[in-house]
Amino acid sequence: MQGIDQVLRKTCENVIEHGVRVVCQVLLPWVSLPVASSSSSTTTGTAALNPGSGPPLSAPPRQAETLFRESCTREFRNVVGKIKLYLDFSVGGGGTGIGTRGVLVRHVRERVVECYREFLDAVGQSQVVKVKKEEEEGKEEGEGEFMGVGVLGRMLSEIVEQVEGGVGYS
Repeated sequence: MQGIDQVLRKTCENVIEHGVRVVCQVLLPWVSLPVASSSSSTTTGTAALNPGSGPPLSAPPRQAETLFRESCTREFRNVVGKIKLYLDFSVGGGGTGIGTRGVLVRHVRERVVECYREFLDAVGQSQVVKVKKEEEEGKEEGEGEFMGVGVLGRMLSEIVEQVEGGVGYS
């Protein structure tokens, strides 16, 4: 029989992994995400997550990136909203997001950003260099170009703030 700490840790990890998989589904052909196992160790691989799901490897990366942006707007918002729904208060944080809810949301957000960074690496360094240069110059991404990880991070943070403020999720 597992102790409560192990059960809670496993449950939290499952919530985080599920949230990341839902948001990053369209990027799975290009990335590997941690896969929960019955032991405390994890393995990686896209086939173990959802075999045959997502766009085929031949789908254009720009199309996957566009679908990923839509997924962030819709699915990440839903994940944050459901975490808020089930953990209606922020333990120890007085609503500041440093409790259980804040920890779960922060980890989902960080892993979504990492997944997108891996996607950018997979589709080519020339695109990443161009995006990083634009971010350093303070420019937003141009039409048809990949967004940078900084832009994604800000977008996800804004979604969290909106959901926490009761905007866009019921």
